[in-house]
Amino acid sequence: MLGGDNYSFDYGYPERYFALNQLALNLKVPVILWGASVGPFSKDPSYETWAAEQLRKVSRIYAREAFTVDYLKTIGIEENVVRVVDPAFLMEPCEADFPEDILTFCAEGAVGLNISPLIARFRPDNSLDSWEKLTRKIIQQIIDHLNLPIILIPHVTTYSSNPANDDYLFLKKVWEGLTEQEKQRVALLGDNYDAAQTKWLISKLKGFVGARTHATIASLSSAVPTIVIAYSIKGRGIVQDVFNDGEWLIEASDFSPEVLINKLSCLMQKSVEVRTYLNAKAETLRARALLAAQDVRNFLGN
Repeated sequence: MLGGDNYSFDYGYPERYFALNQLALNLKVPVILWGASVGPFSKDPSYETWAAEQLRKVSRIYAREAFTVDYLKTIGIEENVVRVVDPAFLMEPCEADFPEDILTFCAEGAVGLNISPLIARFRPDNSLDSWEKLTRKIIQQIIDHLNLPIILIPHVTTYSSNPANDDYLFLKKVWEGLTEQEKQRVALLGDNYDAAQTKWLISKLKGFVGARTHATIASLSSAVPTIVIAYSIKGRGIVQDVFNDGEWLIEASDFSPEVLINKLSCLMQKSVEVRTYLNAKAETLRARALLAAQDVRNFLGN
């Protein structure tokens, strides 16, 4: 079972996934959660007890961050847990034909922004419109205070026409609301690039601010100084595992243009130091990602 954070309350109760697990187990087929964040389910104690019973039946849980490992311990699940990192740390970037303005901005030392509409759900007012306006204000402040070109980078897109579920549609609305002068410093990446191509572009940035987990993994695994906007255990856990602290983390509920500008200014001042650290950490992260493959091979007896 893949999917990252399906076994959590981030998208409602994950009953369909537990049902699929049980179907496989009824057929005597081993079940493995691969590169997963799990929980927490503590806001519903009775469900947490039931979920713990289900998770004990799983053959392996390859937990992608320490927070998941620690949480599972608190509900009595240890023997079938192996700590790894997200397999996306192993994804190789792939060059593509990008628009000239985007490549020019990269050469000038652009900051990438992956500001997801999903974050609106975790804001105090839960309003997509106010989140759109706030995102525009963030862009304006980066231009005013840091004088860096900006590339808006969607990472999750859909076939729907709903900007609440599609990074590109949301960022397109944000971009269209900028002044003509601001648009001269802001480029919007299209929605016609796959994850490996997007990672190639992200790897050329001076810095990155991301809300989508795999967008931030693309930047972190490319040694790009990164700020993570976190709304769940996965974002917090990945930052903790990579940096051993929360210095480059902003909680979605605490997010504001002022907080971001202060943190981004600090990141740009320390960019050489952070890039050097991420380069040194890369091999450890890749090895831990491969550990899942090695362990499941042993488990299945080659």
